[in-house]
Amino acid sequence: KPKIAFEVGYQYFTLASLSANFEDYKEAEYFFKLAKVPSPEYLFSSAYFDYKLHRFKQAQVILEGLLKHRLDEHLLKIVRSLLADVKRQRGGASAAEQSFNLEKNASKGDWRDLARLANLKFEAGKIKEADELYRQADASLVNIKEEELSKARHRSWLSLQQGLIRLEYGQFAEAKSY
Repeated sequence: KPKIAFEVGYQYFTLASLSANFEDYKEAEYFFKLAKVPSPEYLFSSAYFDYKLHRFKQAQVILEGLLKHRLDEHLLKIVRSLLADVKRQRGGASAAEQSFNLEKNASKGDWRDLARLANLKFEAGKIKEADELYRQADASLVNIKEEELSKARHRSWLSLQQGLIRLEYGQFAEAKSY
């Protein structure tokens, strides 16, 4: 039954990401702990969960451990990207270095890399560049094949970021629409 517990935990995690309800996060954590599926996908989800709850040290340990496994190209890419985000949050990777690496990857149109690069641009005060990159990320989400709930979670996050940019410009009515 660990696989079922993992799936239930993931659904609660997705719901929590959309609702920001901490009780949903607690349910997700309960089911993730119950699952303990020894697979790279489970470990990545655990690290991502820790990242979302700002438990960066735990996330980093899991992600660095994952790099010792044989991972398919897609999972390896997202593990490395999340690890770079974790290190940046912990002060261990320079924004310039991460920006350079994301510039290379974002040119391929991956929504995650576009969004990460947009986040760096926003933090650097390059609001117009960030806005355009968030728009590109949102547009590229249309082309991915993921379960609809997961895609909705990603789109809601991108929409929130675009709303924050509108707030930065003082466009309060437009920000509210996001």
